[in-house]
Amino acid sequence: MCADKEAAREVCEKIKQRTVTLEGDLYDPKGTLTGGSRAKAGASILCRLGQLAELRQKLGAREESLAALAAQLESCRKSGEEMQRLQAELELKEHQLHLHSQSQAASQSGQAASSLQALQQQLEEQTELVASSKQAAADAKEQRDALAAQLRDFEGNKDERMAQAKAAIAATEKEVKGALKALQAQQQAEQKLTMQLEEMEKDIASAREQLEELGQRLEQQAREIEKSSAAVDKKKAQFDAAAAKLQQHRETLGKYDVEVQALNEACEALDKVCADGAVELKQLEVRLARDQKEQASAAATCRELLKRHPWMETERARFGVAGGEFDFAKRKPAAMREALSKQSAQLELLGKRINKKVLSMFEKAEQEYADLMSKKEIVMQDKAKIEAVIAELGQKKIEALQKTWAKVNTDFGSIFSTLLAGANAKLEPQEGCQVEDGLVVKVGFGKVWKQSLTELSGGQRSLVALSLVLSLLRFKPAPIYILDEVDAALDLSHTQNIGAMIRTHFKQSQFLVVSLKEGMFNNANVLFRTKFVDGISTVTRTVPAAATVRENEGKQGKQPAAASRKALTAMN
Repeated sequence: MCADKEAAREVCEKIKQRTVTLEGDLYDPKGTLTGGSRAKAGASILCRLGQLAELRQKLGAREESLAALAAQLESCRKSGEEMQRLQAELELKEHQLHLHSQSQAASQSGQAASSLQALQQQLEEQTELVASSKQAAADAKEQRDALAAQLRDFEGNKDERMAQAKAAIAATEKEVKGALKALQAQQQAEQKLTMQLEEMEKDIASAREQLEELGQRLEQQAREIEKSSAAVDKKKAQFDAAAAKLQQHRETLGKYDVEVQALNEACEALDKVCADGAVELKQLEVRLARDQKEQASAAATCRELLKRHPWMETERARFGVAGGEFDFAKRKPAAMREALSKQSAQLELLGKRINKKVLSMFEKAEQEYADLMSKKEIVMQDKAKIEAVIAELGQKKIEALQKTWAKVNTDFGSIFSTLLAGANAKLEPQEGCQVEDGLVVKVGFGKVWKQSLTELSGGQRSLVALSLVLSLLRFKPAPIYILDEVDAALDLSHTQNIGAMIRTHFKQSQFLVVSLKEGMFNNANVLFRTKFVDGISTVTRTVPAAATVRENEGKQGKQPAAASRKALTAMN
């Protein structure tokens, strides 16, 4: 388990073990998403507005201090992340040290030493056997010389002795030939053992050099671990201090939150008072307008009466004079009540024709209009924000398309030139258009670019399609790919180029390729062959010699060509 993605990927690549991050990403080496309260009676609206301005100034100061505390909190969080990263690096270095210790214990130097001892013992045995064979050959030669002397001495009994001597010579020659063959076999075995001994000595020397280099690496890693431990301790102390400061800032921030909440409540109360005052002012304005209208109506009625009855103008000074003709105080109440009832009936009749709720409806309509205008303003602001986000996303889309086009175009040309020597391919925008409007595939041989893909052969178009698909996969790689007879319409050279391209351009991915051609087999690491045996499909697994040599070169680094040939000979 690792803290972040980088550490998990590095551990998975180096120690070949499954790793998982704290966020749940898995890495596998095998390849396997309110309202406020009502206003209280108190100061006037102007005083409340002054208090509101002061509170807003205090709120701005508190917001600035809150932003500063947030910046300090962010710096503390970055320090904590840096400490976690250093701790993960320390764990990784400790694990690498443990792996190097194990590999040193099970290195090739010990195995090479035991093999060298066994070969030396065999060489001593073969040397003794060669000496005994040489002695037997010398004895046979002396016996042959003695028989030849006897043959010269006994010429009297020539025929009989000749026959005996020939038989003895023939038997002796057979023994000599057998001894010579044994001697030659022993000499060949001695030469073979001598060559193997030389090879083992060279391997032991290289193993000793690797052992010394490994020891130096271990010492260097131990020094790095000590440095990392000191840095981790220092970062840990800094993290503890930052955590303490963070806790202190959080407590201060909590106090500020309480004060800000109180200020917000006060602001909401003042806003409510302002709104109530505005409503009351509007009602007073409406009443004033209604009174002014009634006053104007009464004045108009007076003017109308004076116009109808001109005598009222001359008698106007006598209206209401006590004891006069127009002394209204002497009017009889019954008559006045009767007149009042008539006027009331007439007023009631007129009231049925006039809607008295017009004023309340007018106030309600004005309030609804104000609410609608505020909502319209909010909608327009949201619209502007959405349009800005759309424009930003469009720009990001174009940038992503440009980046993708540059990467895919480079990989497309590189892969196609690998598959088809002397050729090149590219993706270009249409004439007079941008990248986001579409791209056109161009293929060229040498310095001549084809006008259309219809000028290419079927195999060439297959290579173009395969190059385009693989270049797209290079932009967002996957852990495993499956190719089903993509070389069916290609010749052997193109098949070999496909294998070489996969090995050079997709080193971090795994391919499962179904093919029937030898050119693809030569580039594979493992072959699974299927065949019918007694009517049953049988699968056999083999490792090509080239894959074994590549694996050994990958483990031991760059070696001379002679060392690679020796490893291949030993495997054969």
